[in-house]
Amino acid sequence: MATSYGVVTASTLNVRSGPGINYAKIGVLTRGQKVELTGKTGEWFKIRYKNGYGYVLGKYISPVVESSRSAQASRTGIVTATTLNVRKTPSTSAAIAGKLAKNTRVEIYKEQNGWYYIKTGRIAGWVVKTYIKVIETSRGTTPTPPQSSTNTNTSIKTISGVYAVKATSLNLRSGPGTSYSVIKTLPQGTKVEGLQVSSDWMKVKAGSTTGWVAKAYLVPYVAETSRGDTLRIIKTVYPVIDPVNIFNGAGFATGLKATISGEKSFGVLEEKDGWYRLALADREIGWAEKAYFSDTPVTPVHPTQIKFEPAPASVTWQVYTTAKLTYTLSGDKLSAKLVLENGQIDNTPTPDLGFPVKSLTTATENGNVVLNFVGFVPLNLIVEKINGGYNVRIFPESVLLGKRIVLDPGHGGSDPGTVGKVYGIKEKDVNLDIALKLKSYLEAVGAAVYMTRTSDTYLSLQQRVDYANNLSADLFLSIHQNSVGSPAYYSTNGTQVYYYPDPSNQLLEKALADKLMSSLNEVLGSKNKGIYTDKGYYVIKYTEMPSTLVEVGFLSNAEEEQKLSTPKYRTEVAAALAQGITKWFLGK
Repeated sequence: MATSYGVVTASTLNVRSGPGINYAKIGVLTRGQKVELTGKTGEWFKIRYKNGYGYVLGKYISPVVESSRSAQASRTGIVTATTLNVRKTPSTSAAIAGKLAKNTRVEIYKEQNGWYYIKTGRIAGWVVKTYIKVIETSRGTTPTPPQSSTNTNTSIKTISGVYAVKATSLNLRSGPGTSYSVIKTLPQGTKVEGLQVSSDWMKVKAGSTTGWVAKAYLVPYVAETSRGDTLRIIKTVYPVIDPVNIFNGAGFATGLKATISGEKSFGVLEEKDGWYRLALADREIGWAEKAYFSDTPVTPVHPTQIKFEPAPASVTWQVYTTAKLTYTLSGDKLSAKLVLENGQIDNTPTPDLGFPVKSLTTATENGNVVLNFVGFVPLNLIVEKINGGYNVRIFPESVLLGKRIVLDPGHGGSDPGTVGKVYGIKEKDVNLDIALKLKSYLEAVGAAVYMTRTSDTYLSLQQRVDYANNLSADLFLSIHQNSVGSPAYYSTNGTQVYYYPDPSNQLLEKALADKLMSSLNEVLGSKNKGIYTDKGYYVIKYTEMPSTLVEVGFLSNAEEEQKLSTPKYRTEVAAALAQGITKWFLGK
């Protein structure tokens, strides 16, 4: 007799008293939890829950079948990494079924291509075997967990990956620095396994020997073809930003594969949809966006004039030059400095730059012109060659890469929402315009953005909820405008943010509401009218991911209605919301 089980694939999954979203919520499951499946009604699984039964959406359950006599573990192991991802299949691109902390004991059932299939408690799946210390066979003695290291250096991060030596030779040292002794010398092309990173050094395993190497002299390893084909380089290109992000395919959604710094040139194997497939040290390394490269080597520039051109999610500075240009980013990348050595600017830059640059100031220091700017979100720079100078493009760092975000412009179609008392603008139009601008900002930094409506159409509240839940999104944001009915209160103004006090997401939703409110107040200068828990707003009550509803301003207030009628102010609202969302993901 076989018993059916399933593993939760969503970050959180509501358990309901019946097979439908309108049934009462009786509990919450988290990603990786294993449940017993006892039946199915439509798209809902009936599961054994606590002392009774409950129902969950089937699309968020990955069924597995186990016999009544479970297979025995062949070995026992201990997790050696600080945090170890457990995946549904033996691949780093597979979905995460759970996470294990250091020193967690696991049962090892099988091994495949450098991966172990393990189980511990409610979590089962595949882990990289490098981070499991085998301590006994299934019939061995009870293990003693390894003692914690006395090294408290928090700058050391655990990594995984296979690399190749690109230098002619590379010293393998006993520690992360040139003051440590040399264990051995690795010749060019040596394949090593990455274990940890500390600043500019990587701890690697080369054969049976473990030690530290300068990571600048490593490149991602790609196995050669079985035919031993020679790579066909179609041209050479030169990076205009350092480091260079390498992706698995021609697009941000394929996932970041590696970050390479210090390289002067790359070979191009293929060009596709604005991306290059690159080679380095006679090996294919992956894909990078074409905009990051020049066909000619980048040389120092000498600016005399700068032209600013704001665009969706980027700002381009056209620099024409006679003095050296240098730039630096702060550690958190929220501010940067551009220095024109012994130079001067013929024009005065406008401070009204737009997303992602929040503010810009200019100064003269020691004969140099200095431009200091602050971003709404963490920033990055790219330098591109143009006739007579360079483009310096400022763009947000991709902290939202791959995040699934649902934007819900409130009202629409036959439902106009509230209507302004002076100018007569309709809430549905303001909400949609803000959401479309916000969508362009978020997509520019790699987020997967979905909208409940993209035109003036009517959707029921249930349709909005179903749309978000079917996507299994990471975040849901409903955009609205406020109003008061009595003329005695038309002076009321400011921003309000609401979230539903769901025990499974309450802390995340409260944090999201805080980030959105602080960003709106900071960028718009709007009055903080409060953050509220609300049990009546349908769209944030029944969505199954962290959700908030923002009332940006009061259309019953003449001043706020006038602001919200202008594209400039709506753009500022979108930038503020993008900043709040980014800061929330950074803090998760």
